Amino acid sequence: MPGSVKFNLSQLVDATENFSDGNKIGQGARTRRLHLDWSTRSRIIDGIAEGLLYLHKHCGLHIVHGDLKPSNILLDSNMNPKISDFSLARRYSPGVDEEYADRILGSIGFIAPECRERRLFSTKSDVYGFGALVLEIISGKRCFSLVSGDSGDDYRFLNKRSWHLWRTGRLIKLVDSPSGDELETREILRCIHIALLCVEENPANRPTMQEVVLMLSCQTALLPKPRCPAYLRAEIVSTHP
Repeated sequence: MPGSVKFNLSQLVDATENFSDGNKIGQGARTRRLHLDWSTRSRIIDGIAEGLLYLHKHCGLHIVHGDLKPSNILLDSNMNPKISDFSLARRYSPGVDEEYADRILGSIGFIAPECRERRLFSTKSDVYGFGALVLEIISGKRCFSLVSGDSGDDYRFLNKRSWHLWRTGRLIKLVDSPSGDELETREILRCIHIALLCVEENPANRPTMQEVVLMLSCQTALLPKPRCPAYLRAEIVSTHP
């Protein structure tokens, strides 16, 4: 298929630890939920960011992954992340802001609005998925959930809740297991701030992965204020294939 990215079997086996399901974020072995401390989560987030930057800029092929989500991130024995499942990956033309996809790329909660509504993709589509993934890693909550009640179905979005907590100065409530350490808390809140920048509605307002890596690695770099994030309308969710 034109524009598709091909990998040989040895590359896939190495990247996925022989296609191990036990290393998928959000799944893992059928045992109790594993609690990860902040240093481990931070290393996973940094590794995913660096992996995306490599795909976008340094691998020579200029790849948009197209379906970044927890089940497509594998962890090796040292908890280093490996980006997997390139079935929706596309090559893009450097210098072109957006390109048209022959089908919708992404999964509910992680798909960028321009992909969902207009089938336009770019590296900023992956940035959106990265932001949604970071919010899941930090909060321990799924980025999208459907709750049924007496008044009907209620669609809940993690980026919407994160934005509300940021605006009201209660962002710490999003953190899965706050440690109480002041320095660590500042790092976590900064990471959530970066994630909110990544899930903004307009792709032009989202940072590049190169900028994301810089913001993650330099704790003193100033961050712009995030704008209201994009989240799915109920009627779009109900008709999504």
